Amino acid sequence: MSSIASSWSPTTIRYQKRKLSSNSLPVVVETDAGEGFLKVLYPKGCPHDLACELVGIELARIVGLRTPEYAVIEIPPHAPVELADGNEFVPGHGFITRKLDGMDWSGSRSVLNRLLNPIDLARLVVFDTWTLNCDRFRPRTETAPEWRAERNVFLERAANFDDQYYLTSLDHGCCFKCLADLTPAHLRRVATSDALYGYFPEFAGLARREHALQAVRAVQSCLRAQIDAIIERVPESWLTNGHRNALSDMIYGRIRLLERIIRVDFPAADLFDDQQRSGDNP
Repeated sequence: MSSIASSWSPTTIRYQKRKLSSNSLPVVVETDAGEGFLKVLYPKGCPHDLACELVGIELARIVGLRTPEYAVIEIPPHAPVELADGNEFVPGHGFITRKLDGMDWSGSRSVLNRLLNPIDLARLVVFDTWTLNCDRFRPRTETAPEWRAERNVFLERAANFDDQYYLTSLDHGCCFKCLADLTPAHLRRVATSDALYGYFPEFAGLARREHALQAVRAVQSCLRAQIDAIIERVPESWLTNGHRNALSDMIYGRIRLLERIIRVDFPAADLFDDQQRSGDNP
């Protein structure tokens, strides 16, 4: 098996350790480069999920977020992979991230006070808003209820600090599309959305507007050529050539909207500081 990666380069899946029943049916595997979370193609799955994983993780890095190392790895027919729903996987390219030591956020505000990178709370909101990532926090609208998924906020354990964590961005399969497909029509329809995504009420007073605007500046420095180069790395089995320009148009076009959304909808921290200090939920 060959792989495409930046610094982590697994080439062989030695055995499977666990299968998970979340929507994307990830499996925990041991590779020749260590343990990882693997997502593969399967008959009932959407290949666009894997495209969103790769593009999302690269855009998160542009925003300034910590992310796991990842690779695109070739999965042969005889690979030791079993999915939680009992279906067979489709041989071809899989998406794998290096396993991190940490935990999913419980929704507790107090644990956020133990972050070593609290600035990244604001960066996470900017990233989710840019990419329309509905799978962490989506505000209530006239047609849909509020959606909270605290489990998709990952706290990576800090190796040299007792009981402290780094906020790390992962699980990007719902970016750009939520439950839809990455068709040009869908991407054009959602491109002008002005909703603020990813801002949990528990972030108030910790995720600060000035840090969000700094993240917006980082995004505004992104060139169209950078976005095109990221999308070019997506295997064609995940995203056909006819959809690539539409995805790039949507991502690049939303850069122009970001600053206005943050200035209008991102709460000013000083409105919440006193309230949150007096009413902190453990």
